[in-house]
Amino acid sequence: MATMDRSDCFDSTEMRNLGDLSLEPVWLNPTHRVKAARVLLAGHRVKALAVIENNRVVGVVTAETIARVEDGVELSEVMAPPQPVLDSHLAISRAAERFYTEDLDFALVMEDDRFLGVLTPNILLQEHRFTWDPLTNLGRIDRMRDWAIGALSSGSEISLLFIDLNDFGLYNKQYGHAVGDRVLRRVSALLRECIDSRTDLLVRYGGDEFAVGTLRLRADAEQLAMVIQERAEAELFDDLGRPITFCIGISGGRRTQERANTHYVATFENLLNAASQACMAAKAEVKKFQANGR
Repeated sequence: MATMDRSDCFDSTEMRNLGDLSLEPVWLNPTHRVKAARVLLAGHRVKALAVIENNRVVGVVTAETIARVEDGVELSEVMAPPQPVLDSHLAISRAAERFYTEDLDFALVMEDDRFLGVLTPNILLQEHRFTWDPLTNLGRIDRMRDWAIGALSSGSEISLLFIDLNDFGLYNKQYGHAVGDRVLRRVSALLRECIDSRTDLLVRYGGDEFAVGTLRLRADAEQLAMVIQERAEAELFDDLGRPITFCIGISGGRRTQERANTHYVATFENLLNAASQACMAAKAEVKKFQANGR
């Protein structure tokens, strides 16, 4: 069976770009008042707000531009031109160079005409705190842990998907690690296409395991898992045209009690463990099914 080799168009040494960052698209429209901008700037702790009209960025507002403006004034009267703007495909290292050489306080990040969020020097510095997997160009679990703590502490519910490939060790044993590496890159590429960077975060957990953290509630997370499985069945094959399969375990997405005084790291670890156990249970069912001769 002919396959599309995603690894052929993926260079594991390529640099991460701004589109890989988890930016928050905070914005208002031109008819909003200055008071609303003050509230959002303070509440989201951002340096700038995009002003969007008819799905197009028409301006930008900062705390400095509205410092001496009355609360009732419309943003259309005080907004500055929407700049500087950086393309989402720009390498993070190149963006850091521009921030340094141009002494930028912020920049709007755009993917074609879609506003992804505001980039700041602090975000660029935080990016260097995390470890990255050079094979798949994905973050590691420390990045997801930080993301989960931020989401939980802000009151958001999260769901976790734990993904473990079936019989992956056979690739390395029978065909060598180069073939196994291509399998991992194909899986990571498909997972990237299935998630929404506005709500989801994909990482390589380790070995042949991946994890997706999402702000979706449980039912929507289960739907995401179904979409991933359906696309994998239709599109994911190895060098010999054989299906690449995996199991998915899901946890979270349901509020059982208010999380006041909760240890968010422990909550994340519990959710990750539960998703991992659910995945192992699913793999056991697959093996049982195979043992019974289908």
